Amino acid sequence: MKSTKRLITYETGTNTEEEKLFQQQDLGKDREIVLDANIAKFMKSRKVTDFETLFSEISKMIKTFNPQTKDIKIAVERLIGKELLQRDEKDVNKIKYVD
Repeated sequence: MKSTKRLITYETGTNTEEEKLFQQQDLGKDREIVLDANIAKFMKSRKVTDFETLFSEISKMIKTFNPQTKDIKIAVERLIGKELLQRDEKDVNKIKYVD
């Protein structure tokens, strides 16, 4: 029996601008989910904390990327909108976890 060799080629074309934009949007959504989950986990254990402590702890918790301060602020606002967190009425710099 005669053996035959076949050459398999893979298309390794460059990504188009549309594909790059789609990948960046997917990455942004994934990061939002990671941020939301880590903030909720941290706040569930602490119940009340100030923003500075939250920023430092979340930065330590997330190893896959380096979250920016503005990203954490946006995530906190998103969780306040979902009624998982709320601001302390007496101290503006503190946030509370809602049971």
